[in-house]
Formats: sequence, C-alpha cells, structure tokens
Amino acid sequence: MPVAKALSIITENLGRQFDFGPGQALIELGKEGLLDHIVGHSDEGIPLQECLVCGPTVVLHRGHQEGTQVFCPSCSGGYRTSRSGGNWQLIPTGTTANPKDLEAVVDADVIADVVRASARSLLA
Repeated sequence: MPVAKALSIITENLGRQFDFGPGQALIELGKEGLLDHIVGHSDEGIPLQECLVCGPTVVLHRGHQEGTQVFCPSCSGGYRTSRSGGNWQLIPTGTTANPKDLEAVVDADVIADVVRASARSLLA
C-alpha cells in the first residue's frame, strides 16, 4: 500500500482504531519521508529488487551478503545477490524455492529503527 494511502487511513481513524499519540507520530514520520525505506519491507538504502517475472517483489536485508541465495515470494524464482557500484542486483540462478525458503523472516533491525524513530518523535 502506498504510504500516502496508509497515512490517510491512520488520519481518518485517529482516536478510534489508532491511539492518537502514536498514530500522530507515525503520520509525522510518514510526512517527513522517514517511512519510505520500509515500504514493501525494504530496508533503508536497499529498495525492493526486481524479479524478472513478477517485478519489484524481492526483499533484501542488511544481513544479506554478496552471493546470498534469495527467492521471489510470488513465483519462487531463485536469484543470487550481487553488488555493483554500491547497488544490489539479482542474478537469476534457475532454481526454485522450497516452502522453507519462502518463510517470512522478521527483520529486527528495521523494526528497531522504526521503534527508535517513533520514540524520538514522541519525546520531541
């Protein structure tokens, strides 16, 4: 979901579905562009990667290294990570993911960053 749409939903439901203080802090973070890096579960400076079949669906995390095997969550196509000029690229491997390869992975680093930024915003 685009950030603007998510923020409008939060704005419309402040005090009802969303607690006012944390909801307002999240809205401010969004307006400042501080949530853009987590859209689609991407990390700061690491945009969603392009699956050759499905488009921008492959997530990379800070912990990924050069040569890491990753898979498209939609079509199960396999890729190897490569870094060129500071930018990540996906190289098709011709492999297909098994169910374990497609299990969701919690990115604790991104969650911690959002929590810290939210706390700073609330204290400001």
